[in-house]
Amino acid sequence: MIHTLDKKTLVPFRTNPRNVAAKHTFYDVPQLHPYVGETQVIERMFQRLESEAAQTFTELIRSLEDSSFTGFSEMQREVLSVFMVAQWARTNHAREWFKEFEEAASERDLRAKLRQSRPEWAEGDFRLSVPDDASPLVHAGFLLDLDMYQSLGEIIHDKIWSIVDNQTSIPFYASDN
Repeated sequence: MIHTLDKKTLVPFRTNPRNVAAKHTFYDVPQLHPYVGETQVIERMFQRLESEAAQTFTELIRSLEDSSFTGFSEMQREVLSVFMVAQWARTNHAREWFKEFEEAASERDLRAKLRQSRPEWAEGDFRLSVPDDASPLVHAGFLLDLDMYQSLGEIIHDKIWSIVDNQTSIPFYASDN
């Protein structure tokens, strides 16, 4: 159970993490179904990662409770670094960011090609955009790029990490907004 804050009423309550910020079919990408043979390939990928992270968190909590914690192991840092990247990458905010990135990269590439074949068109006043109904497919393209998790995870991996134990009577609230 986690403590959650209803932003409209400002009333805190406890709930299962699965009930928070869950959007049904958020990772459903019908265009991929014929190629991957299932509807929830992205969710299954996250399930494996979440399972590894849960085991790592359990180990960390146990070592904190029995005072044997001496620091994060290399494996714990690797698992949790990739997990943090995935937690960011799977949000609606990240979906919008990936869409904007794809639009900018596609426009840059098109202008570069136009400079070679039609230089007078290259500086034209146009913008490329990804239609809203294609956003899930663009998002899936990034989410299925396992190298992205490693590259961004390496940045997090090398930072200073700390664990803070909230011993107050005030619950800690987290938000993905």
